[in-house]
Parts: sequence; structure tokens; C-alpha cells
Amino acid sequence: MENKILYSTSSSPLFDEYTKEKIAGAAKLAGIAALLSIIGSAIGLVTFFINPNPVSKVAAKEGFDEKMAQFQTSGTIISVILSLVFNLILFYFLYRFSTLTRKSISENNHQLLSNGLYNLGTYFKIWVVLIIISILLMIVAVIATGLGVAMG
Repeated sequence: MENKILYSTSSSPLFDEYTKEKIAGAAKLAGIAALLSIIGSAIGLVTFFINPNPVSKVAAKEGFDEKMAQFQTSGTIISVILSLVFNLILFYFLYRFSTLTRKSISENNHQLLSNGLYNLGTYFKIWVVLIIISILLMIVAVIATGLGVAMG
């Protein structure tokens, strides 16, 4: 049996009702996930500004000097900023998937669906790049720790 590609016209539906329902449900869930991720980032940012320097209190008790405490604090600032930037980028693509896909289902428009799925693909590509970078940083940290132990 041949697979036929369905094209949308004004008289023929893009998908059957079951498929429309499942795609719309996935798009709605993606929209909720996007909003929750941006809310989590905002809470993290607010938490950072409310309590910006928890590391230096611990460092002072353990005998670290002031430069080490400043280094740890700057790392916290950098991580908050990077987290916010990455979450905003990821939010954009996931939310675009959600809105375009829901609109494509309601308007029976295959071009909007294609654009929505492209945004979802971009969202996952960004995640893959971030995961690869994280793994590489962990490998570098393990190697650096091993060299530090071997040297000292």
C-alpha cells in the first residue's frame, strides 16, 4: 500500500480529528512547559537578587581568602545570566511551536504546522548543543581534577 502525502485545501482537512486532537494537546502542553520554564527563570533571577552572595559566608568559615569568595560569587552571577539567556531562547522556540501549531490546527494550514514543527526542531537542536557542551565541560573538569591530584 502506498503512503500518500496529505495536502490541505479548503475542502479537505489536514488531519483526521484524532490526530488534530493529539497535536493540539501536545502544542498546549508545550505552551504550558514554556511558560513554566520562563517563570522558573524569573524566580531564579529574583532569588539571586534577594540573596546574591550565599557562597562567601561559607567560604569565610572554611578559611578561603577573599579572592576565592569573589571568584565564586562572579561564577554565580555568570550562571544566573547564562541560565536566563538560554531559557529565554528556549522559551521563544517552544512557545512559537505551541502557538503556530495550535493556529495551524484551527485554520487547517499546513504551512503554519510546518513552521511550528521547525521551531520544535530548533528547540531540540539547542538542547542537544547544550547537553554536548555540558558533557565536554564535565570531561574537562574531571581531567583538571585528575591533573590537580597528580600534581599536588
